[in-house]
Amino acid sequence: MSLPLTGPTAYLGESAVKAVQMAMDTWNASGGVNDRKFELVSGDNAGQPQQGVTVSRKLIDVDKVAAVLGQLNSSVTLAAMPVFLEKQIPDIAYVDTNRKIYDTMGVGGNPWVFRINADDSMMADAFAGQLAQGAKSYAIVAQGDDFGRGAAALYEPRLKQAGVAITSTSYYDIGTADFRPVLSKIQSEKPEALLLVMLASDGSVFMRQYGELGLKQKIYSRGALVSNEFMDRIKDNPKLAEGIVEATVWTSGEDPDMEGAYQKRYGDPPVIHGVMAYYAFQTLAQALKANGGDDSPTAIQTALKKLDFEQPGLGHINFDDHDQAYPNMSLATWKDGKIVLLKTIPTKK
Repeated sequence: MSLPLTGPTAYLGESAVKAVQMAMDTWNASGGVNDRKFELVSGDNAGQPQQGVTVSRKLIDVDKVAAVLGQLNSSVTLAAMPVFLEKQIPDIAYVDTNRKIYDTMGVGGNPWVFRINADDSMMADAFAGQLAQGAKSYAIVAQGDDFGRGAAALYEPRLKQAGVAITSTSYYDIGTADFRPVLSKIQSEKPEALLLVMLASDGSVFMRQYGELGLKQKIYSRGALVSNEFMDRIKDNPKLAEGIVEATVWTSGEDPDMEGAYQKRYGDPPVIHGVMAYYAFQTLAQALKANGGDDSPTAIQTALKKLDFEQPGLGHINFDDHDQAYPNMSLATWKDGKIVLLKTIPTKK
């Protein structure tokens, strides 16, 4: 795995490692694949593109891994993709949502990178209609990286086409401590609603300051604000979460068996990034099972291209000519401090 184990998103990497190790232990306890056991090797990319390139090369050249799960960040994935093309080693992305990843996978030029999660384009097609019904004007606040900018670039035209006004689009750096300048600007613009593209760590800071300034707009989210992790960060004031509606690749309640096993083993619920890493490993394991345990890069690549199975909690996994799968996405909200799954939506090309 290549993922952040230091830096502001290290907690996401830690959950991903735990989830994959749990899945590996389950497979290994039942004999692995053809009596061959799995072993996990992790590298810390710190959420930094260049470090992701370095880590991916080390995993391949030094650790001699058969495949990589990564990178847990769109910018890092885009930077590291050429490494997998050069080295001809399979990589499975599982939570990186930037549209450019799709454009360059498979027939787009890189047949060694696969992605199991819905991307921003797929989710925007479904979520934009919901947003247009919810309000007639929005302010967008997004992370200033490929994840945030990529999402904002997809929602703006879809909302405008639906007759929805965008009062402003603001970007911020991960780890920002003071959102008050952005919130003050939003106060003066008076949009009916906000669309936030952010993770739970920044979202908790944003929503506390949103509450302090007395804003009352409806909150829609593309990130991790309808998650157990977000609630844990605002547990002293849970009303901040009430009514937030989020479109996401997965939400709590879709895979109770996996969540329960993780909670029992580690004492905490998994974050979305951990759950999706778990599914990425299951995808790799299913490919190896299908090809009889042949872990040569070409054999894994061929098996992934032919893969066709149902993953509990995620949906159908089968890759198109761009090596993109079309699993379910979710719409969820907070009601009385509990996550409520509004609907599970199949995605499409």
